[in-house]
Amino acid sequence: MESGKRKVLRILVPIAILGAGIAVSQGLIRFESEPPVEERAELERTVETRPLTFEAHRTRERFEGTVRPQHVAELRSRIQGTVSRVGAGFREGAAVDAGDLLVELDPFDAERDLEEARADLRAEEGSLAETRARLAGERAMLLTDRDLLSVAEAELQRQERLRERGTVSQAALDAARREALETRLRVEGREQQIEQAEAQIDRLEAGVERAEARLSRARRDREATEILAPEDGLLADPAVGRGSLVQANERLATIQQRDTPDVRFFVDDGALRQLAPEGSLHGGSLTLRVDAIPQEIPGRLARGDAVAEPGLGGRFLRAIPLEPLPEPVESGRRVSVEIVGPPLERTARVPEAAFHRDDRKSGVIYLVEDGRLTARSAQHVGRVGDDILLRVSAEEGAPLVVTRFPGMAEGLAVRVVDHEDREQRRLEAQR
Repeated sequence: MESGKRKVLRILVPIAILGAGIAVSQGLIRFESEPPVEERAELERTVETRPLTFEAHRTRERFEGTVRPQHVAELRSRIQGTVSRVGAGFREGAAVDAGDLLVELDPFDAERDLEEARADLRAEEGSLAETRARLAGERAMLLTDRDLLSVAEAELQRQERLRERGTVSQAALDAARREALETRLRVEGREQQIEQAEAQIDRLEAGVERAEARLSRARRDREATEILAPEDGLLADPAVGRGSLVQANERLATIQQRDTPDVRFFVDDGALRQLAPEGSLHGGSLTLRVDAIPQEIPGRLARGDAVAEPGLGGRFLRAIPLEPLPEPVESGRRVSVEIVGPPLERTARVPEAAFHRDDRKSGVIYLVEDGRLTARSAQHVGRVGDDILLRVSAEEGAPLVVTRFPGMAEGLAVRVVDHEDREQRRLEAQR
């Protein structure tokens, strides 16, 4: 009987020792795979804010021009077409006012080209928006795949250590290697897709710019079917009638200007798009300021003699004073011209530092919600002095961040210093 007990003990003791070893090994593995987590205090950035307000703003752009000598203006057609109508003032010696319709060309072809240009731009913008959305999704998935790769590589290292100790099978180690390899290949593939999408976005953005240029040309051509009197004067030498075929740049008549100087100035394409979204500045209001003359003089824009300068990226325009100048002004004298654009409803006027651009027109602003930065998409639509005008979806009075710092991103903790309070304290300190 005692011999039987000894046999049982000889079997149970090694099993107990082996079980204890396995338990100790598992405890060491858990200890190794769960390092202590160090808690770090979140850094708060100090930012200035000001309330975001909305109202109807008008863009204001200032340009430099020169006084031109008086001359006889030539009335020319900018495009080819057939005359469908002539105005009552299109006759020898007739007194015409600026903006009078003198000649109208058949608009059928111009309207068709305009609709096609609008459709092309919508198609290009749709492709660009779709590719940007796909790129955003790929970037989000890349972050997830990189996290999974870190986990897979850590698991592989753990399996290799366990294999060296003989506590896991070769099959488990091979499975961990396959998982790490597949995840790494997935990350590399995702990175290649992002590079391709970024290159495609560059091509699509160029396509959108070309479509915008085509649309701008189509709008100008449609506008050019109505040939207006560029300014007040007397019409002379009418050369066409109803049914006449007109060639591009053909002279149709001349207009003898009244005894008022005019100002010639250059406007770049970017300013033209902001001041005239629909492509026409004709008749817009402006103010003139002549060097050494204190008061401002009201004026208006004339379309006649507007000359495109492709190499300079803009065109020369003419401004006509609506009141006599307070003193004689010699030809060539410098004059400041300020153009007031159309009203832009519910726009926010903000410092340029508050707008973080993604491209020429789009970007984000940052608001403060519950002590953290919140990004809102914004569209740049104009400028007033040193400030810019934005369209943005936000509540009236929302705290707009006007401070910039490196690494600015949504979700960062911030401490707010009100812009007006800081200015008040600065003024009090100066006293």
